[in-house]
Amino acid sequence: MNTTLEKKTKRKKLSKNKKKSWRKVNISEIEEFLEDEALQKRTGGLAREKKNEELFFIDKKPGDSNAELKPSKRNANKPLKCFSGLLPDHQAAQIKRSQKKTNKTSKVKTAKTTVKSVPVKRKVNRQRNSKDIWNDAEDGNNDMNSPDEHFLKVTRTKRVKTPKTYHKKPSEIEAITAPHPGASYNPTFEDHQELLKRATEIEKKKLKEQQKIYNSLNAKFPKTPISEEEYLKEMSGGIIDNEDAEDDSGDESDDVQVTHRATISREDKKTEKQRKKEKARKLQEKVQKLEKIKKIKNHDIYRLKQIKEELHQHKMASVMRKRLKAKMSESKKNRTKKLGSIKYEEPSVELKLSNELESNLRRLKPEGDLLKDRYNSFCKRNIIEPRKRIKKFSKYKPKYFEKKGHKELS
Repeated sequence: MNTTLEKKTKRKKLSKNKKKSWRKVNISEIEEFLEDEALQKRTGGLAREKKNEELFFIDKKPGDSNAELKPSKRNANKPLKCFSGLLPDHQAAQIKRSQKKTNKTSKVKTAKTTVKSVPVKRKVNRQRNSKDIWNDAEDGNNDMNSPDEHFLKVTRTKRVKTPKTYHKKPSEIEAITAPHPGASYNPTFEDHQELLKRATEIEKKKLKEQQKIYNSLNAKFPKTPISEEEYLKEMSGGIIDNEDAEDDSGDESDDVQVTHRATISREDKKTEKQRKKEKARKLQEKVQKLEKIKKIKNHDIYRLKQIKEELHQHKMASVMRKRLKAKMSESKKNRTKKLGSIKYEEPSVELKLSNELESNLRRLKPEGDLLKDRYNSFCKRNIIEPRKRIKKFSKYKPKYFEKKGHKELS
């Protein structure tokens, strides 16, 4: 007898008159029945509505009860699993047995056999893969994006794909330009004079620009001394006029009559006849506009040749614009762009005047600075934007005051 007895679960008595107890009713059996009924309807109809002939059939064919099951073709040649223990294990290591050699003749025979069995080493002409690592023409995978075996093995990631403009230079200007021969410590007379001429032309241009600014601003408004009478006139210019104007405006305000907006009377309203006429006029205007558009469309059919010519001219003009744009972009390669708020200015020409030239290198003073020259080169080649040196902001010194109470002590 089973000692463990299943405890019978007592049903809870619930009052059905409250909505709270409706949810606690077990309706799983009803749901299963409804699901089964829906499945029967989907697969050919309800079983209870069908006849016995539709549900069952009489088997009239004789069946072989003692018929043996034929083995499948796939498992025909396969050995039985019960004999797997008798088969040799392919994972087990083979045991090598040492054979004792008794006779000398056997030793000689084995030696002969070994000599015959040893294969003759053939000379193979192995050509070493000689490759020049510094030659870019031979090495095709010099790109940054090409897969490197060591890089992939260590990092297990591909390199970041660089943009097309990464390898392009921002400008085609040479990094280091050769100085003018006139700037040498021992130049020829012609070269030195040519460099002086170039420097004077640059200075003349600067002076011309300064004069232009002066003529447009300071020359037009000269600073002349003003007398006391003129000063008083200027300062008391609008005081007297304003007082007279106020008096005049006061007199005019009395004469002005206030006019009220007239109300629209019932007689001024449009009649029904007038509204109908206006509606008909608007409809007529709309029809006329549509007819005009239709006429223009019909007229365009006879203008096919002219339209083709216009399209051809437009195409040719676009081609010409593209060519001009390409020429402009080529010319801009050797120019300096405006990268920041400050425009790049060419540095002053480094030269020695004829009286400053020395015969000895010990006395010669160097012109210019290497760091400044490199900085100007970067600015010219659109690598760095030109900048100005920021001046130091000087604050006023704080003023100290002595209090009356502390004055006697100090």
